[in-house]
Amino acid sequence: GQAEGNFPSHIIPKTDEPMIQSYQQFLKSMLTRGDEYYASTKMDGSSGTFYKFNDHIGVCSRNLELKTDNTLPGYHEDRWLRVYEKYGIREKLLKYNKNIALQGEVYGPGIQNNNAGSPDVRMQLFNIWDIDNMRYLDFDEFMAVAKELDIPTVEILFEGKYDAFGGDITSEAYYEELGKATNKEMERLIALAETLKYPNGHAAEGMVIRPKKNYSIKGYRVSFKVLNNKYLLSEKD
Repeated sequence: GQAEGNFPSHIIPKTDEPMIQSYQQFLKSMLTRGDEYYASTKMDGSSGTFYKFNDHIGVCSRNLELKTDNTLPGYHEDRWLRVYEKYGIREKLLKYNKNIALQGEVYGPGIQNNNAGSPDVRMQLFNIWDIDNMRYLDFDEFMAVAKELDIPTVEILFEGKYDAFGGDITSEAYYEELGKATNKEMERLIALAETLKYPNGHAAEGMVIRPKKNYSIKGYRVSFKVLNNKYLLSEKD
């Protein structure tokens, strides 16, 4: 595709999932609060953003907005524009008629190594951003809107709820115990990620863990990826 301009980051956040090892405070927070959470499979592809803002419909790769004129050279070869056509995104966004951004993983032949073995270019949604209210939809809303738009979401692996980590927050022992509990849960999640496979049997890239109700810590959305070490090793071969 051809570039229209830069990614519209003044109205939509770029997609970026931090690693659990770098953001243990997110997991610690979820344990402390006793959050309900869900885990989804991390597809190995390129993220795309498709949005409606007032009268404008936009298609973006990770860093650029693309021209949506289907008479331009390269239009039909572009992975993001192919997904835009495949799922009828323009018509669906116009019909839904709210200022939202759909963000998903675009995967298939010619994208990364297509480890999931998809026969064609596809997408799985992982975020819906409400532009007017500048917020991500919570899990239940996200699933409902994806269903209404008839666009596939990432595979939901499991849902759960942490037991709120009780105790005396003024004592040093509390923080030591919380630290131990966080490390233990992180090890459990990493071990779990190593068991994940795509339907074709290839090791999956990993999973993403999020609270069902979104919140931020110091301006960062609480959400993180847990990579599959077996997948990382398979990529080095």
